[in-house]
Amino acid sequence: LLNNLSLKRTFKPLPKYPFVTRDIAFRVNEDITEAQLVEEIYDAGSSLLTNVELFDVYRGSQIQTGEKSLAFALEFLSEDHTLTQEEIDRIMGNIISRVSRNLGGTLRD
Repeated sequence: LLNNLSLKRTFKPLPKYPFVTRDIAFRVNEDITEAQLVEEIYDAGSSLLTNVELFDVYRGSQIQTGEKSLAFALEFLSEDHTLTQEEIDRIMGNIISRVSRNLGGTLRD
C-alpha cells in the first residue's frame, strides 16, 4: 500500500455535455473478426465517437449458415456542444456505408 502512495494521480473533469449512445448490429461473414468491425466503425465514426463496445454475438436460426451478427454499443460525445440527432444520424450512416463497402456487412433488423 505504501508503494502506491507516491503514484501520481491524474483527474479528468466530467464532460460538460451529455453522451449519446446508439446500438447497432451487423450481419457479416463468419471470417470477419470483431477487431475488423471495430476498426471500421472507429474510422467512420469521426472524433465524436468515443467508445465502441461489443455486447452480443449471435449465430442461429435467424442468420444464414456461415454468417454471424455482432451488436455494438456506440458512445458519442462532443467537448463543445450538445450533439444533435442530425449529427448522430450522419455518423451512423457513414458507419453503415463503410462496413457494407469494406467488409460486406449488412445492418441487422
